[in-house]
Amino acid sequence: MVTWNAQQYLKFADERARPCLDLVGRIAMAAPENIVDLGPGNSTAALVRRWPEAEITGLDSSADIFDIITDMWYSGFQEKRQ
Repeated sequence: MVTWNAQQYLKFADERARPCLDLVGRIAMAAPENIVDLGPGNSTAALVRRWPEAEITGLDSSADIFDIITDMWYSGFQEKRQ
């Protein structure tokens, strides 16, 4: 069985994010308190940008993706949330 590689997955982050960005733009919810992100990754930034005050919980089978998300987005977006 091939092991999932988060770095390989993120090589095409922009292409993978486009459908998510389009979908997030169509959600007519003004200010959710909680968001569950199933399979977080490059699309997590779109959720944080759209709803910076929401508590976002990511669920994924790969621990690697959480390290990547933290490195790429969390610290910058955390500053905007405070």
